[in-house]
Amino acid sequence: MKVSVLMLAYNHERHIAQALDSAVGQQAPFDFEIVVGEDASTDATPRIVADYQRRFPALVRPLFHHANLGMHDNFLHAFSACRGEYVALLEGDDYWTEPSKLRRQVELMDRQPLVAVCGHRVRVLDESEPERIELFPADNGRRTFSLEDILVANFLPTCSTMFRRAQFTGFPPWVRGLRALDWPLHVLNARFGSIALMPEVMGVYRRHAGGAWTGLPASRRCRYLLDMYEAFDTFFAGKYEKRLRPPIAHARFEHAWALAQEGRRREALCEWARLAASPRAWPYLSRLKSAALLLCVLSPESFAAAHRLYRSWRQGRLPGGTI
Repeated sequence: MKVSVLMLAYNHERHIAQALDSAVGQQAPFDFEIVVGEDASTDATPRIVADYQRRFPALVRPLFHHANLGMHDNFLHAFSACRGEYVALLEGDDYWTEPSKLRRQVELMDRQPLVAVCGHRVRVLDESEPERIELFPADNGRRTFSLEDILVANFLPTCSTMFRRAQFTGFPPWVRGLRALDWPLHVLNARFGSIALMPEVMGVYRRHAGGAWTGLPASRRCRYLLDMYEAFDTFFAGKYEKRLRPPIAHARFEHAWALAQEGRRREALCEWARLAASPRAWPYLSRLKSAALLLCVLSPESFAAAHRLYRSWRQGRLPGGTI
């Protein structure tokens, strides 16, 4: 078996058929399978998945759970059932747009044995703005990335990811406490080689209110992002501390900012105090930024002005350049 498509499904009745259609429609000169971890959905998702199994018995291998396992255990259970040399990820609310996607990625990884992970660009479909065209990540011409690159920013869309099955042996215990699995997965895999990013747009990432990430309040997303960076720093025992200092400082800043915007001023002030008291953060902040944040925390009426000031600083439109 050359490729296992690993699909996680939970309450995806509106989208799962499109995801499965895009997978079974792949045109590849090799054997592949679609392993669906169906995590005890309460809607029609299990019935739809079972129908695809009946229609495509040689391709679709569903794993139905009688009780909800949660994202972490559902992923590990589905991964343990994968038989392919490569594993391609596709969540039940995303889909692929290019029938040759699997073939193209396999050709690249067969040709370049030092590539541990392969991804490509996708279209971001925001259900609140369906006419908007947004591509991710931006194409800056760079095609090869390293572990240090993926540590500071997750530029690999989940539905674009393919990796070598043999290199992944499971998640360390610290991953269970994190909100997302894809970014830690990319980091763990990148220890074994480079990351190849193809410029072609071959899939769609769907952004909607029910999404595991986009449906969260801004302050929780910022807090989970900060947790992720700190977990990476601990896991690598400070080896990439200098690389991680700027994003950790920025994530803490954004967390305080989001708390203030949500009216949680006491929590925002506490987070600002932690930020201001951290010697490691100061080289990547500034008195100007700290003052803008404090103004936001103490005076909600000034939030819009402070926010504009901060954005101007980050974009290099104020003396001192960008952080």
